[in-house]
Amino acid sequence: MWLTVFGIAVIAHGIITGIIWGVPLPADAPFDAANSWLLGASRPVAATVGLIVAAAFIAAGIATLSGASWWPWLAVIAGALGAVFMVVYFDKWLIAGVAISAAIAIAGLIPLLPRG
Repeated sequence: MWLTVFGIAVIAHGIITGIIWGVPLPADAPFDAANSWLLGASRPVAATVGLIVAAAFIAAGIATLSGASWWPWLAVIAGALGAVFMVVYFDKWLIAGVAISAAIAIAGLIPLLPRG
């Protein structure tokens, strides 16, 4: 049951990530998703990388729901990429996104740890 909830949450996080960076936000949006404190204004880069990260989250969620044995690796990769990406484009509105991305990476690590 928990893997089902996790898979759905990862897919939802991917969809939200795709919307934030794939769809041009209105001028009155609370932050500019295409403006990085590190890279400056970079809409094409932000949109491209944002959609790749979103696709990775969605794929990780689908892999989790389907019971694929490799879902933890994809969750770690998607979560790490998402966290780094959101830090590069950081705004206070992304604190939850960074935390969720990091949590997805950590959740993917747990099944990969040795038991004993």
